[in-house]
Amino acid sequence: MVKKNLNSLFITFFIMCNFFVICYKNVNAQEIHTKPVQIDKQLDSEVDSNLREHHFCGSILIVKNGQIIVDRSYGNSTQTRLNNDNTAYGIDSVQKIITGTLIMKVFNKCHLSLDTKLSKFYPQIENSKNISIRQMLAMTSGLSMDGPVGPTDLVSDNAIINYDLNHVKFDKNYYGFWRYEQVNYNLLAGILMKLTGKSYNALVVNNIIKPLNLKQTFFLPDNNVNISLPFVNNNGIPDFNNVVDNSVAFWHDELGTGRMAMTSKDVYLMISGILQGKIINKSLVNRLFVSGSDSTYGGGTYNMMDAAFNHGLGYGYEAMTCVSKDGKNAVILLSNSAPTGNWSLKYYAENLYEKLFYKK
Repeated sequence: MVKKNLNSLFITFFIMCNFFVICYKNVNAQEIHTKPVQIDKQLDSEVDSNLREHHFCGSILIVKNGQIIVDRSYGNSTQTRLNNDNTAYGIDSVQKIITGTLIMKVFNKCHLSLDTKLSKFYPQIENSKNISIRQMLAMTSGLSMDGPVGPTDLVSDNAIINYDLNHVKFDKNYYGFWRYEQVNYNLLAGILMKLTGKSYNALVVNNIIKPLNLKQTFFLPDNNVNISLPFVNNNGIPDFNNVVDNSVAFWHDELGTGRMAMTSKDVYLMISGILQGKIINKSLVNRLFVSGSDSTYGGGTYNMMDAAFNHGLGYGYEAMTCVSKDGKNAVILLSNSAPTGNWSLKYYAENLYEKLFYKK
């Protein structure tokens, strides 16, 4: 989520040392499949015209039957470099599908059900004896927090969880009803650390990044040169002279909710790999990604159009990912200058996916 009153420049964390950050360094772009790229010239031309018309800054990837048919980048990565295939963008809440998948994997290993109550891990939270892990995954727990999901100072992951435990609130009026609240996924990250004795970042590296051979995935803040700067957007026009003013601490606070950066290809490999049963088996995939309310949200994704839809927005970035449940078809848009005008990146991606892949 976008934080107000952010006070330290985003660009500062490009020169920070990675004291507490696990970094997975960049190498050459990975091939998605053995199938050769076969650009759909008509679709490519239509997409190119539309994105240029709306001053899109970022990357788009379209995959059909496991084959890339559109792969383009636009605008600047920094003041002096252009976005390209190797550019990584903050994915914000798209990360939640990773957290949900890790919960399913660890719970299965520990012989725990998603109906397990929150009180098993954090009994001090009001109504935790009634709130299930599945409700947290579906954002129907009734839990919320005012302000950011962590302190204004840069602290350890355990300190972030302790902060959340001291500030989380329960609202009975929202219990059982969908309300999108970041704190659910931070607490889920805390549960993962409790059950495994490992850091959240280490769990992602060992259970997502390495098995899927992701080569351009990072935890923020990170100083890798391929991570794009987020640029101010003025009524739909990127301003490459103005970097969004972000707090490093607030970004780091997004423990299980949105502290990662990825390239468009790594995003596709990650989501398709999860859906195809490469991290958890297909039975667990089907058990995890179930709509928990009319919103269709469940397990860390919106379950609609026989696909997994994820939207991330914050810190100057915007991401919209639409991947079919069999992992073969996808529309991925990642931007480092989130549009603020009348054109919606989110709705454009949704409509494009529906037009190309959804058979009613």
